[in-house]
Amino acid sequence: MDGNILSSNDLKPGPAGFGFHRAVLRLKDSVNATLHLHPMEGVAVAALEDGLMIVDQTACALYNQVAYHGFEGLAEEAEEGPAIAAVLGDKFAMIMSNHWLMTVGRTVGEAFVYMERLIDACKLQTTLMATGGKIRELPEDLKRHTWEQMFVRHSNQPMGGLDFKMYMRLAYKLDPGFAR
Repeated sequence: MDGNILSSNDLKPGPAGFGFHRAVLRLKDSVNATLHLHPMEGVAVAALEDGLMIVDQTACALYNQVAYHGFEGLAEEAEEGPAIAAVLGDKFAMIMSNHWLMTVGRTVGEAFVYMERLIDACKLQTTLMATGGKIRELPEDLKRHTWEQMFVRHSNQPMGGLDFKMYMRLAYKLDPGFAR
């Protein structure tokens, strides 16, 4: 968490991302991994006043798990990292208005799978919005019920263990040297 490079490459952490990732990892005891991305559909949903809509079963994993933080410019101010960690609270995902998506997890696999679900939910929402039709969001009680079913299924274990193993096998198959 001090910014020491542990791999053999010339890349250095960007100061903005490094600051808030470090703050989240330091201030959230249960968090061991953070991811943040800027996918087109995610930025589009981040720019919507009403934010993310949960419209399918897969997105129900995000029910009551998404925090929102306002964009304040490059996250280089010392206080923004702790502010992001505070707004995140006990949730696993965050949408920074007009900017990015972030997920956290107890494992890298959990953070990865939450990110996959978040990006997929944003893709579905932007696809539905492009039709111009009226979007049928799931009722609150159904979102909660489906999330509870998923929670019970995982028995409070980190989500995504099997999914992440599958993605790792696929990565090795596509590029056996990707982890060098």
